[in-house]
Amino acid sequence: MCSGIVKEGGIPEDWKSSVVLPIYKGNGDPMFCSSCRGMKLLEHAMKVVKRVLEHRIIQQIEIDDMQFGFLKGKGLIAIFVVGHVQEKFRVKSKKIYLHFA
Repeated sequence: MCSGIVKEGGIPEDWKSSVVLPIYKGNGDPMFCSSCRGMKLLEHAMKVVKRVLEHRIIQQIEIDDMQFGFLKGKGLIAIFVVGHVQEKFRVKSKKIYLHFA
């Protein structure tokens, strides 16, 4: 299936659309968007292809230990580190500049 998609240069038309449903997070007013998280419903075959491609790509690339974004279990570590660094600079009344790419 993946090879066919690569050969054809695109995915089937019916895979190109999805439905986003608001799912209540459990806190705040459920009528406000900020209290909901969007969940995307994809075609089942597209989900399989997505996971296969993700797995193949991850096997072929080298991920640096300093990479935090979009890696399972790393997001909270990054937030903790940034918060800790900000607090250290605040206590010493020093400026800090952060860049997220």
